[in-house]
Amino acid sequence: MTLSAAAVPTMRVAAQSRQIGKFGGGSTSGRPSASAAAPIPPLRRRRTLSRAAPVIFHASAGADCGERGDLNAGETGDGDDVMTHASPPITSWMKRAGTGAVAFAAAAALALAPGPAMALGSDPIGSGNKETGQCLISNCLPELGSCLSDVKCAQSLVCLNSCYGRPDEGECQVDCGDKYNSEAVESFNTCAVSEKKCVPQKQDDGRYPVPSFDSLATGFDTNILGDKKTWYIVAGLNKSFDIFDCQEHFFTASDKDHVNITINWRVQRPNGQFYERRDIQDFYVDENNSAVLHNNGNEYLHYQDDWYIPGYKEGEYVFVYYRGSNDAWDGYGGATVYSTKRELDPAYIPELTAIAKKVGVDFSDFVATDNSCKAPGPLELSKVVDLDTLFDNARVVGREIGGVFSPKLAALPLNPKP
Repeated sequence: MTLSAAAVPTMRVAAQSRQIGKFGGGSTSGRPSASAAAPIPPLRRRRTLSRAAPVIFHASAGADCGERGDLNAGETGDGDDVMTHASPPITSWMKRAGTGAVAFAAAAALALAPGPAMALGSDPIGSGNKETGQCLISNCLPELGSCLSDVKCAQSLVCLNSCYGRPDEGECQVDCGDKYNSEAVESFNTCAVSEKKCVPQKQDDGRYPVPSFDSLATGFDTNILGDKKTWYIVAGLNKSFDIFDCQEHFFTASDKDHVNITINWRVQRPNGQFYERRDIQDFYVDENNSAVLHNNGNEYLHYQDDWYIPGYKEGEYVFVYYRGSNDAWDGYGGATVYSTKRELDPAYIPELTAIAKKVGVDFSDFVATDNSCKAPGPLELSKVVDLDTLFDNARVVGREIGGVFSPKLAALPLNPKP
């Protein structure tokens, strides 16, 4: 659907269907298709800095973005994942680059195993990747075993296997990583990707080159973000990394050269509910240009992210073009528009279009996000596509039985197709 500037306020993402419109024409996934040929699924680009006990948000607790609050590094809640109506997987937006590798790697190892293991697929990795499987069996067998015995890691394998051969295989893999992650996934990724190098790194394909300093804004410093504190991602370029519901971020600038960000976003679930995610990240300003921000020196997958600011309007919006690297993928990228309002003001579209051109991206490829942050709808019986939806259905049945068997249960498919 082609949008005019006047249409933007009415364009919303349906909280349950995740149908999203675009600004103008072009690809629905933005410039970088996650389904591009690659030896492994794209790895999470962001990660938590520490870990604390998961927090569960229920509808009765209030799900509006404004009730989340911000966090400072080191506080309880750093890196927590929050979910409605089910136990949360331990994952974060910054690790999106990493979670898919475990499924590819485990499938590679399982493809070499005789017997029932092949039930995951007739040839889930292809004959050219048997070296990966042999490497894992030789070097990461304990981590593979832990993965297969872990509920979330096992769900990740099943989900990733369902992506094999699909036209949107890469995007499907990233979506699986959004939904299922755990300590077992991280442990296996660390062994397979970082330590033993069983999974080859996807190399930079040049889609997100480093922009020239001449294309960046002048006069920018982190206080522009820190002074307003609360910002929303109202539009994004990369479907796999940038386009989520309820992206409310809290910025704290200790000085003009450093900024701490508490990031919140939602991942939609198959039954209309959602996982509520939270993460923390720290950036520092490049010594040669204040419109370049870096986050590096991270242990997990040795990831690093670089932000480039080609334009901003103080108190209104900041345009961020980013690229990054980790042990699994060098050169991933995207772009987002931060706004102090929950939705993009259409009056700014012409100037944002000009700003996007400065870093070689087309603003018509950006997709609006839904930051209305509605509370989840009532939990109802749904098709069982994973253990989380199964557990949710059990809750519904337990709520409804009250001495009378729920007739809805009889209509529930026992072996639904994903």
